[in-house]
Amino acid sequence: AKLAANIISYVGCIGTVVACVIVDLIRNPLKHSRKFINYRTLNWAIVGFSYAFAYMARYNISCANTPDIHAYYGVTSSEYGTIILTGNIAYAISVVINGFTVDMIGAKVSMICACVGSGFASIMSGAILQIGSLRGGAFIANACIWYVVNNFFQTFATCAIVKLGANWYDITERGFFSGIFGVVISFGFFLAFQIDGLMISSSENLYLAFIVPGCCLFVFAVLNYFIVKALPEDKFEPDEIVSLRKFEQQLQKSTGKIQCQKGFFKLIFELIKPILYQKIFYVIAVIEVLLGYCRDGYLNYYTAFFNSMGLKDSTQQIIASTGITIGGMFGSLLTGILSDLCFKSRRQPVAFIDFGFLLLGSLCLIPCILNDASGYGAACMIAFNAVFFNGINGILTSTMSMDFAGSKSAGTASGLLDGIQKIGSSLVGVIVPGLVGQKPEAKDYVWWAVSFTVPCVLSMALFAPIMKIKAKPQSKIEVDESQDQLLESDQEKDGQEQETGYSVVAK
Repeated sequence: AKLAANIISYVGCIGTVVACVIVDLIRNPLKHSRKFINYRTLNWAIVGFSYAFAYMARYNISCANTPDIHAYYGVTSSEYGTIILTGNIAYAISVVINGFTVDMIGAKVSMICACVGSGFASIMSGAILQIGSLRGGAFIANACIWYVVNNFFQTFATCAIVKLGANWYDITERGFFSGIFGVVISFGFFLAFQIDGLMISSSENLYLAFIVPGCCLFVFAVLNYFIVKALPEDKFEPDEIVSLRKFEQQLQKSTGKIQCQKGFFKLIFELIKPILYQKIFYVIAVIEVLLGYCRDGYLNYYTAFFNSMGLKDSTQQIIASTGITIGGMFGSLLTGILSDLCFKSRRQPVAFIDFGFLLLGSLCLIPCILNDASGYGAACMIAFNAVFFNGINGILTSTMSMDFAGSKSAGTASGLLDGIQKIGSSLVGVIVPGLVGQKPEAKDYVWWAVSFTVPCVLSMALFAPIMKIKAKPQSKIEVDESQDQLLESDQEKDGQEQETGYSVVAK
């Protein structure tokens, strides 16, 4: 059974990634040229795999959050939680700062910085761990220092992939792109929890879970440098991308950077103004905190839950891991496609529905923990819930950032939202150990499941009043060929239209 579960996991995950690539090559609602479609798919595939391996270099810490690792390296569950907490705090702060940076230096340079920086931090963490034979406080200190550095550089990748998507995909295509984004993240989970998991099946091999993904990131840094283009204008002539550019404001030049003569702080204001002027962002920000707790609460503690049941590396744990990867992929794709096809590119209704199913799944997890000693029920419910928290993450953090901020401020918007989400993620390392105790038994994790119900209910209540708000592209764009500045629309609609190329319309 365990072998069959592993085969299904590997084949299903890799097959879904391949299918996603094929669909992106076939799907062409705006009638782009075949040359454009082929290169766009190659472009996002390299950036996407870079991001997936960055996840492998980041969630190795979560994968190693097991009693065996704690015992081998002489740390408690709370002390290990300190690593997760410090990393999440560093990520939350860095992603906001680097969101602005990505908008200024461009998606390509940002992704290269992420691969090199995160790869170096990961390799150093593993090498020092192995060479120094670290234990106890020394283990915690080494892991915290390099995990903070790692998370700092990871934020470049987070914002870069969203900005690149905003540059290459029109608003009517971005629901599907959010699905691609979710597939990439889920493939990263597969690499972290399956491949890293294989490497640390023996506690003394933990260093490999840092060195291997670090080396892979250096390889993708090279691929990004030679192949990836930040903007379609970097690869195609203007008449070859009319199908994409006729709807949205973009930079006239093809540098992929924001050019501004107004000074640094005025430039920052220009980037953040389209975001702060839209009230919907404040609502989404609160929801992101709640989502962060739900998402990382599941990801950081489901392995510890199975270990408390004596089911480490069991078929049940493989089912849950497979659900987080494959289920997350399908959840992200389904959420994104439904938002485009059924809700006319409005993202809130499908996110509301996802939160409803996540609430239902969390409630069903409670009796599974209390009454099902086999662990199969809990494994299935964790897999079920992964479909929805991954779908929500993709539609909120990537798609709504692109829709309401536009490509000009996509990096800034995604950085702000992702950083805010990590506030909720950081609370996981404090709240969950407090709920389940320092040496929890399986049934103690019922409070872990209960804790997810409150964020789901609050998120649905916050979504209800903003269901009909959507991003709407402007209809006409005038190009000033003489200046290297942002294009501006020749229409204004009673002050509703934003400088990002979008207006907020309530129907």
